[in-house]
Amino acid sequence: QSHASYRWSQPRHRRGGVVRALDERLLEALTPAPAETEVEDESGVGEIEDGGEREGRDGVANIVGPSEAHEQPKSRRRQQQEEEDAAAERTRFKLINGKEIFQEKTYLVGVECKKAASDNFSIEESLKELEQLADTAGLMVLGSTYQKLSSPNPRTYIGSGKVAEIRSAVQALDIETIIFDDELSAGQLRNLEKSFGGGVRVCDRTALILDIFNQRAATHEAALQVTLAQMEYQLPRLTKLWTHLERQSGGQVKGMGEKQIEVDKRILRTQISTLRKELESVRKHRKLYRNRRRSVPIPVVSLGGIYKCWKKYTLEPLNWS
Repeated sequence: QSHASYRWSQPRHRRGGVVRALDERLLEALTPAPAETEVEDESGVGEIEDGGEREGRDGVANIVGPSEAHEQPKSRRRQQQEEEDAAAERTRFKLINGKEIFQEKTYLVGVECKKAASDNFSIEESLKELEQLADTAGLMVLGSTYQKLSSPNPRTYIGSGKVAEIRSAVQALDIETIIFDDELSAGQLRNLEKSFGGGVRVCDRTALILDIFNQRAATHEAALQVTLAQMEYQLPRLTKLWTHLERQSGGQVKGMGEKQIEVDKRILRTQISTLRKELESVRKHRKLYRNRRRSVPIPVVSLGGIYKCWKKYTLEPLNWS
C-alpha cells in the first residue's frame, strides 16, 4: 500500500480534530445527492420539493418560483374574464332596420296617482307597455318599479326613498338608462340625473317614442320631421345635457359675457329654423309631384291592409279583369 492509503487506514482515535473534519467532508463528497422528485399534473406543470414549478416546453425545463407560479393562474383567469366580457359586449348589439343598435341596460319607473280614475290602465299594464316600447327601441330591460303617490313630486317626480332604492338597483345591475312612464320637466330630469350619477341617462316616455320614430324613419321627410320634433323637445330641457354652465370670459371691457347654456340654446334655435325651411322645401317638392300625377288622366288606386294575403287575393281578380 501507498503512504496515503496507509494514513487513511489508521484508527480514528489516533487522528486529531482536523483529520476528522476532512474525513467527514470526504464522505459527504462521495455520497450521491438525492434526485429531485417531480410531480406532474394535468396542465403539464411539474411541482418540485422546494415549492417552485418546472414547465417543460420543447424539451427545455424552466424553473418557475412560487410567486410567479401563483401569478400565472391569475393572469390566465383575468385574460379569460376579459374575453368573456368582450364577447358579452358584442352580443348586446341588435339589428333594427339595417342598423346595429347597442342594447343599453334599462330600468323602468312609474308612478300610480291615487286620484286617477279606476277605469284607466293600471300601473302594471302601463309598465308592461313601456317595456315593449323599450324592447322596440333596442333596449335591454332588467327591472322595473313603481310608487303610489297622491301627486308626483315636483322636484324628483318620485319620493326620496324610492330614489335611494333605484340608486341601489342601478349599482347592483349596472344600469345605463332609466325610463320614467310619464313626461318629466327639465328640473326633474336635472335633479334625477344628479341623484343617480352622471353615468346614468334619464329619459321619459316621450323621448323613448321619439327615439323609436327616429329609428324607423325611412324617407327624407320623415327623418326631418323626427329630428325637428326631437330638437323642439330638447330645447326647454337642454340644461340636463350640460355641466359646464360657467360664463364665457369676454373682453376686459365687456365683462363676463353670456352663459354657455344661452349659446347652446341659440345654436339649437338656429338648427330648428334651418330644419323648418328644409322641411317646407320638401313639402313643396312633394306637392309639385302630386299635381303632376293628377294631370295624367289615369286614376291611381291604393290598396291598404294589415294582412298581405288579403291584399294579394283582392288584387289578383283585378289584374285578370
